[in-house]
Amino acid sequence: MKAEIISIGSEILRGQIVDTNANFIAQKLTELSIDLNYISAVGDNQKMLLSLFKKAFNRSDLIITTGGLGPTEDDITYQIIARALNLKLIKYPEAEENLKKFLNKIKIKVSLSNLKQVYLPEGAKIIINQYGTAPAMILEKDNKIICSFPGVPHEMKNLIEENLIPYLKEKFPPSMIKKSKTLKITGLGESSVNELIRNYINKQTNFSFGIYANPEGRLA
Repeated sequence: MKAEIISIGSEILRGQIVDTNANFIAQKLTELSIDLNYISAVGDNQKMLLSLFKKAFNRSDLIITTGGLGPTEDDITYQIIARALNLKLIKYPEAEENLKKFLNKIKIKVSLSNLKQVYLPEGAKIIINQYGTAPAMILEKDNKIICSFPGVPHEMKNLIEENLIPYLKEKFPPSMIKKSKTLKITGLGESSVNELIRNYINKQTNFSFGIYANPEGRLA
C-alpha cells in the first residue's frame, strides 16, 4: 500500500509555521510499516489543491490530509475532495450537534461560517472532534482511502491516535503489513557502508533501503 500526506495551508508555504503534522503522521505510518511515498504542502488555492489531490488519488492508496477544515473562506479541503471525486457535500447532523455544543461551552455564538464545517463529502465516515469544531473523516472510494484531519496539531494528533491508527490496524492486519529493520553501524562512513552492501542490495527486488548519517549511525 502506498501512502501520501498532503499538508494544506498557505501559512506553511510562507514559513509562518513549521509543518509538524506531516512528521507526526509519517512516524505513525512507519510504526505500522505502511510505505509513505509522498509528502506535499499546498496553499489555500482551489486550483492547486484540486490538481494535487487528483495526482495523489491516482498514484496513492492512502491519502491523509491535514488543514483546511475550518470556518473561513480559505478552508476548502472538503469542497475540493468532493469536487475531485464527483461527490456531493452533505450536512452531517452529528457534526452540527458537536459544533454547537463546543461553541456553547466556550460561549461563542454559532455563525453561518461555523456551520460550513458540518458539510462533508457524501459517504464519509465522520470523526467527531471533541477537541475543536472541525470534524475529521475517513472516506473509502474506488479502493482508495482518503483521511482528512484538522491542521491544529493537538486536535490532529488526538484524532489520529484515537481513530485512524485503530482503523488502519483493523484494515491492514500484521500479515498484510511490511516489516522494517534498523541497523546501527559505527566507525564507517556512508560510502564505506554502501560499498560493503552494494552487491547484496542490488540482487534484491522486494525491499527498499536507505543509508543515513547521524550521530548514532544508522542503516534503515
